[in-house]
Amino acid sequence: DKNGALALLLLGATEDDERQFGYALTHLKAVQKRLPELADYAAYLSAVAEAGLRQFNDTEPALQPVWQSMPASPLVTKAVLLQAESYLQSGNPAGAVTLVQQHASDLRTPEAELLLARAYEAQNNAAGAAQDYQRIYVEYPLSKEASDAEAALTRYPSISPEALFARGLKLEAGGDYTRAGKELTALLPRLSGESYDLARVRIETAPGQEAQADFGS
Repeated sequence: DKNGALALLLLGATEDDERQFGYALTHLKAVQKRLPELADYAAYLSAVAEAGLRQFNDTEPALQPVWQSMPASPLVTKAVLLQAESYLQSGNPAGAVTLVQQHASDLRTPEAELLLARAYEAQNNAAGAAQDYQRIYVEYPLSKEASDAEAALTRYPSISPEALFARGLKLEAGGDYTRAGKELTALLPRLSGESYDLARVRIETAPGQEAQADFGS
């Protein structure tokens, strides 16, 4: 009955959370035809289990009910992230690029950029990867993806002082005055002209901060 199917769906979700993916898959597959109105949820949770079992080639067919849902499933974003990761893990970076580009509007920009950067890196497209990692690091410094981008950028040519200056201003605009002050202070010797003058002003006038650098005369 419906209540029994709902109980199995909840059990499968719990087993996913507890990383009991084999049990989850068994229970979730038993649910899909019994709960057509929640087919996208059962499908997504099944795909999570498939990925947890490292059966990455099975996530694509498992997710079909999510893509086919009308109206659009609220799980589309999660499904894109899961399927893109499965493509990357299974050695299909081109599939990840295509999927992310098709669903760019369903993802936060840093999410999309990080997936694209990783895919380009897997394709040995160093220029594309570096561009996307840098975009995350500079334009979205407060995102959770920025730390991954920062680590990845150690494998690529250094970022220009002007781009780092733009990052410092983004940090300040986002309210992270401590990091902004530290990064702009460290960057001062590499700046000149208006950028140098503006960086000094930003450091000196940051809320709650006192300029600790010796700027000279």
